[in-house]
Amino acid sequence: TIVGCVGPMSGVYTIGGANADYNNINDALIQLYNCSLDSHVVFNIASGTYSGQIEIHPIAGTTDTATVTFQSAALDSTTVILTHNSNSVDNYTVYLNSADWIQFKHLSIVASNSSAGRALVINNGATYNTFENCIIQAGPGTANTCVAIYSGDDLDNNNTFRRNRILDGYYGVYMEGESLSLLESGTVFEYNEIIGYHNTGFYYEY
Repeated sequence: TIVGCVGPMSGVYTIGGANADYNNINDALIQLYNCSLDSHVVFNIASGTYSGQIEIHPIAGTTDTATVTFQSAALDSTTVILTHNSNSVDNYTVYLNSADWIQFKHLSIVASNSSAGRALVINNGATYNTFENCIIQAGPGTANTCVAIYSGDDLDNNNTFRRNRILDGYYGVYMEGESLSLLESGTVFEYNEIIGYHNTGFYYEY
């Protein structure tokens, strides 16, 4: 794929629908990886269901004054659904893999597999990310590999979850730092609704 850049990205772009700048989030990410950014970037996503995994790696230029936001154009979480039927090797619909300063707003993130049903995974030192007004739904099974929000055995600090509906799974939320001497810190979790879980709504260790 050949990607042309006239400079770092900034401003507002569209995803999906007629005459959009990008067909899907992964296409937008290719542009971001190649061109970087130097101020806030917002992607307004047209209503619809978007199937496939989304893995976000570090993006050059992201800071507190240059964030990347993915949000539904209608500002309604029911109008844009990001979904995937995962497997045990790559168990996620959306995966923030060391990515920082990423924001998801007014979207649905849904896992559909009943045994590998993690919807949102945040790992490998992903920090300063925000999820607001989203629906985050684990796969329909009762195995402990079905989790709406999963952050494994590492330090994913300073992430914010606000006014989300967190649905289903063995765990609604599973978050774990490294150890008693390496504690995860700065997580903000407020005004969220956690319902439909099989075993534990919110599990947070270290």
